[in-house]
Amino acid sequence: MLTVVREPIHGGKGSETVLTIDQLNTFLMVVKCRSFHGAAKGLFLSQPSITSRIQALEHELNVTLFVRQGRGIRLSEQGEKLVPIAKRMVKMCNKAHELGVANENVHDSSEI
Repeated sequence: MLTVVREPIHGGKGSETVLTIDQLNTFLMVVKCRSFHGAAKGLFLSQPSITSRIQALEHELNVTLFVRQGRGIRLSEQGEKLVPIAKRMVKMCNKAHELGVANENVHDSSEI
């Protein structure tokens, strides 16, 4: 079973995989920037935060997403497979979130 959440959930069920949108967004930013440092700058986070999110994602999926080469990185085979999936998941989550925001705006405007 796969669960995607905005914030990490602790104490989940044994076989449940929990991914966060932050982890997926971080993964996609590292891919885009081709570096953890560039992703950190782009997301206004520290480099250790980026590393932690990627390690958590790798742990949850039980795969290696990046091959570290000295100071550089490249996508692993599993990482390449995850890119289109992560893009779709983030897009779907954002669309769902927009529906909720739109719904809140409708309720807010009716309470005049």
